[in-house]
Amino acid sequence: MKPNIIFFLTDDQRYDTFGFMGNHIVYTPNLDHLASESAKFSNAFHVAPICMPSRATMQLGKYIAQHNCGFDLPTDYTITSEEYEESYPVLLHENGYFTGFIGKFGFPIANVKAHNGGREIHPNSPPDNPYYKVERGFSEEELAPQFFDIWNGSSSNLRYFPDKNNKFNGYDNKWNDDHLSMFNAHQAGAFLEKAKESSKPFMLSLSFKAPHRPHTASPKWVEFYKDTHIERMANDKPEYFAVLPEVVRTHSRNANEYWGGHRANFKPWKDEEVFQHDFKNYYGLISGVDEAVGNIRHKLDELGLAENTIIIYTSDNGYFCGSKQLGGKELLYEESIKAPLIIYDPRNKTDQWVDGLVSTVDICPTILDYAGISKTADMFGDSVIPLINGSKDEIHDAVYGENDFNDNYIDIDNHPDPDNYQSIHSKYVRTKDFKYVRYHLCHPIVEEMWDIKNDPLETNNLVGNPKYEDKLNEMRKMLNTFIQETTVPVN
Repeated sequence: MKPNIIFFLTDDQRYDTFGFMGNHIVYTPNLDHLASESAKFSNAFHVAPICMPSRATMQLGKYIAQHNCGFDLPTDYTITSEEYEESYPVLLHENGYFTGFIGKFGFPIANVKAHNGGREIHPNSPPDNPYYKVERGFSEEELAPQFFDIWNGSSSNLRYFPDKNNKFNGYDNKWNDDHLSMFNAHQAGAFLEKAKESSKPFMLSLSFKAPHRPHTASPKWVEFYKDTHIERMANDKPEYFAVLPEVVRTHSRNANEYWGGHRANFKPWKDEEVFQHDFKNYYGLISGVDEAVGNIRHKLDELGLAENTIIIYTSDNGYFCGSKQLGGKELLYEESIKAPLIIYDPRNKTDQWVDGLVSTVDICPTILDYAGISKTADMFGDSVIPLINGSKDEIHDAVYGENDFNDNYIDIDNHPDPDNYQSIHSKYVRTKDFKYVRYHLCHPIVEEMWDIKNDPLETNNLVGNPKYEDKLNEMRKMLNTFIQETTVPVN
């Protein structure tokens, strides 16, 4: 009998925001219980630590260089309907699965590979540093519904609360829920009832908006955390910000979100009152997801489906939460690229930590493997099942990824000082002990190398240290080889 599969995806959830990870503030009893019977991955990483390219990677098993669905490439590209036919939802559907999607889909599918809108100079751009904002032209869910038996998906612009017509993002609030996460749980329950009626194995992808901004938890969880003092992260201190390269300190929205600036869309986290408000709600949103997952697992039990339903849980990217005195995600530091990954198989319950290197490009091949389907020839990821069952100790010597998001696209040809052009576009290679990052569009190029084993908070950049010159050249070569092997020309 083929197993059922549920893939839970959260948005902007940092890897250590669970009780089982030692976080004593956030309340996640249902996820902690799930983790106690699951394989948990201590070395899981995001290929692209920001929503759109990350989600495309997970569904397709490809890097940005293959699917070209990102923010600044230098233009925005869609996934074609033909390309999407090699995604895990379509492949499972073609192999007899009853499929559904709920929540934030997050990337556009179009009939042709196309530029996703135009670019205009941002009105807040400094005169000496013009940059462009994207004007999006595609509805993300426009062509996606045809690929699922049940479609309850939405574009990225989701609202946490029902509107004046008692609808959540266009869907009737049949259960009178007060918050989106629990509404998604009830949508999942309705899907499970339909799936059972179909007598087919099912594949449900549930993509929560939470805990993405705006940080607005349900009243229940706002009340729960009301009197809680949220401790700042251990590396939310000036000395951790000071060691970052200038391009990060002066050109990233991440610094602006913490310190304030013309590219910050919210009040800065340097203000303690703002920080406490935001992160009480951030943790409240995570507790809301936890409650929703518990509700769905109860429904599985009620319908007699629990004993044959695999659950995979991860996020689309990390979140700084003030670490290094940064906000947001996308930069290639550990807080942003490290991924939570929980895999529960009721046929083989286990409370184990898996040490092998994996990344989110492995999600699609893993789902296919559980369903007994071979991955396609052009998928770069690998199934992680051999790491769980012990047949392999490693499936990767290193993992790779990139940040293609700059919140802008500089017109380099018309830049007033092209020899000193700065951009946070960057690529990384990560082994178990070291990480190398290259800001490849900077002039001159900026590099970082961190001894993660001995310097997990990334305080000592080893680039320029003669003792590590051989290691630096080795990591450079690994990244160069990866780029050569994975880059597909874009017409």
